[in-house]
Amino acid sequence: MNDLILIDRIDRTTFATRSKLYLSGKLTTYVTLEDYTDPTGPKVYGERAISAGRYLLGHRYSPNFSKQYYTRDDKNLIPWTAWAKLPKAQQLLYWPHDVIWVQDVPNYEFILHHWGNWPSDTRGCTLIGSSFAVLRGQPAVADSRNAYVKYYAEVMPIVRTGGQYITYRNSFSS
Repeated sequence: MNDLILIDRIDRTTFATRSKLYLSGKLTTYVTLEDYTDPTGPKVYGERAISAGRYLLGHRYSPNFSKQYYTRDDKNLIPWTAWAKLPKAQQLLYWPHDVIWVQDVPNYEFILHHWGNWPSDTRGCTLIGSSFAVLRGQPAVADSRNAYVKYYAEVMPIVRTGGQYITYRNSFSS
């Protein structure tokens, strides 16, 4: 049984967990950043990542993230700043994008895939980036917004078909 996404956690610090991302079993150029992963404990908002395991994927509107990008085909995104410059008649052809949602996490809701660079940006979610970095002395991901737009175009059309899963695997040394 192949999942759509595999988050292979390869490294962790006391602040964050870094991972490689696989789509349909193939390694991608995307990397992720999450809260600290404690393999013995449950998810704690802003402190610990979700437990390793398999979860159903969905999509949902996010009050914090959906209006940062607009779409007219549920695949391609434009930043809200570009959308705001469109004539009103063209703006009506676009809507705020749904965000990829990791569902059915025990004792936790609304874990999303979104952009950000630092552990403080995770808000309990999974950040998408193009490479690992150290920014302001903290583990981080780089080029997150560009990576997110590309990731969204690849993943959201498949997530919208329903029945797709994601696995979070801990491959780091304990």
